This record gives sequence, C-alpha cells and structure tokens, in this order.
Amino acid sequence: RSPPRDADVRHERRMENWSLGEACELRRPQLARVFVDLRDEAAQEARDAARRRERRERRFRELLEDYLRWPDDKNATYEDLEPSLARHSAYDGVPRGPRRELFE
Repeated sequence: RSPPRDADVRHERRMENWSLGEACELRRPQLARVFVDLRDEAAQEARDAARRRERRERRFRELLEDYLRWPDDKNATYEDLEPSLARHSAYDGVPRGPRRELFE
C-alpha cells in the first residue's frame, strides 16, 4: 500500500473529530458495516470463550473421573485429592470455585 497523500491525511484528521451522530447523518454505509462486523466479532469471541471454558471444565471432569475410578478413592474428599490434581494442566484451566463445584 502506498503512503497516504496529503489530501488523504487531511481527510482522516477531519474524520477523527466526527461524532457517531454526524457520521450517521452523512449516511455512511461503511459505518453500518463496521458496526455489524464488530458486533459479529464480539459474538464470535463470546462463543469461542464459552467453548474454551466448556472444554477446560470437561478436561477437569475427565481428570476427576480418572482419580475417582478406583474403589479406595470413591470416598476421598476434595482436600485429599487436591495436591495430586494440582499437578495436571486441567486443574489450572478451571478457577478455584468451579473446581470444587465440579468435584461435588
């Protein structure tokens, strides 16, 4: 891309002082496209974050199942297993409060 010409720079400086209302009054179609793109991007990011959280919780549940599979561990408390669980990355992927809830 070539460097901006003086006319382009002056135009962009003028645009920096525009308010949203002024841009809407000029009926800038780009503004609507940018808004829709930002809204869609935020929605996608929220879906991705929820998917990552669910995946981390699933990995932690699987870790718990591995530890509680044996008959002598069925009655183990969270405090008993926590030091062993803490050695796994699935333990660090879930915040403290939800870890305890998932255990119970």
